[in-house]
Amino acid sequence: DGVCVVCADFYAPEVVSLVASDLPLVTIDHAFANRSCVLSQNREGLQALVEYAVSLGHTRIAYVHGQKASVTENRVTGYFRGLEACGIEPRPEYLVKAVYDSPEAGATALCELLSLPEPPTCILMPDDHTALGALDAAKQMGLRVPEDVSVLGFDGLPLTSFLVPQLSTVHQSAKLMAQRSVEILIDNIENGGKTCHEAVPFALQQRESTRRIDDE
Repeated sequence: DGVCVVCADFYAPEVVSLVASDLPLVTIDHAFANRSCVLSQNREGLQALVEYAVSLGHTRIAYVHGQKASVTENRVTGYFRGLEACGIEPRPEYLVKAVYDSPEAGATALCELLSLPEPPTCILMPDDHTALGALDAAKQMGLRVPEDVSVLGFDGLPLTSFLVPQLSTVHQSAKLMAQRSVEILIDNIENGGKTCHEAVPFALQQRESTRRIDDE
């Protein structure tokens, strides 16, 4: 009767064909102009991470972003907006491409960034799973988090509060996003509900993997 599309290649021909059909449909974390969707505040969440890092005294802030997707595009925009809002000139070498949900990619990215002539003091990872790899890589390099480098994630997975150090991150409620997408889809099926784009709020979780850089 209807379809929720999530964690998909939204540019794939099958998805494009589905969006062009008459079947009731809701997408999650991707917006089509003519279809309902439920979105995380990716742009705002990433900007909040940048501004939080700046509030701790960081100016050399790197961002490891995931592969091509509207989520990635919005988060990269949030990164640049955060730097601009804080009067910090972006540095191309601090923007590194990786993949989502890959501890291995997080480890590789952290090593690449910390090998720069002027390495960042704060690294934003694309998600919490990738941040796990970054934390482990820092340990393998003999570095301490956050004393030597601050690391932040994105997602707010429950496991992040049990890590040592606990991971600073942005919490986005996957449960609420799923719930709202189903409610909107059922309304579209039963009542021919209007197309709507709804954003689910985020929460910044300030924990142990970040610190003021002037703390000694």
